[in-house]
Order: sequence, then structure tokens, then C-alpha cells
Amino acid sequence: MYSIKEPTYPQYILRIIKTFLRDRRERYGTKSNCFTYKGLHSWYMYSNTARGVREELSWHTIERLIRRLAEDGFLTRIEKGRKVVIFCLNTEVL
Repeated sequence: MYSIKEPTYPQYILRIIKTFLRDRRERYGTKSNCFTYKGLHSWYMYSNTARGVREELSWHTIERLIRRLAEDGFLTRIEKGRKVVIFCLNTEVL
């Protein structure tokens, strides 16, 4: 069903998200554990840090895995308006 191996599912995608949040903290000084599809997508497509991951996973797969993380309780999904969804790392589970 997913293009990455099932046993590595949560760790692999969480590592991508944590790397994005770390890069954002270093660059902008933000301390949030939350992100949007748009922010993660921009980093994923244009960051040198994400270059190796882009070769393994398409953005569509990343989106599906983020939704799955929210369903499994690793992320909290917050809807802000019609088109904006914010995802936050669930520190109780991690």
C-alpha cells in the first residue's frame, strides 16, 4: 500500500518531519513543533537537506503518510479555515 517498508513507517516519516523542524529552527529561530503541508512541501522540494529523500519518496506519498501519522496519533491535526491544516508533533506519543 505504501512505497516504504511497513516496519520503518513511523520512524522514517517522523525523521523527515523532525529534520524539517530542526532546519526551520536553525534558520528562523522558531520553536514550534507544528507545520503545514505548504511549509513542509516547500522545504522538501527545494532544500539540499531533503535531496536524498526526494529520490525515494514522492510528495504524494509524504502527504498520505502525514495523514496516516495523524490517524495513528503521532501528529495532532488542527484545521484553520477552509484550506489550512496544521499538524503538530504529539509529544505524549513520541
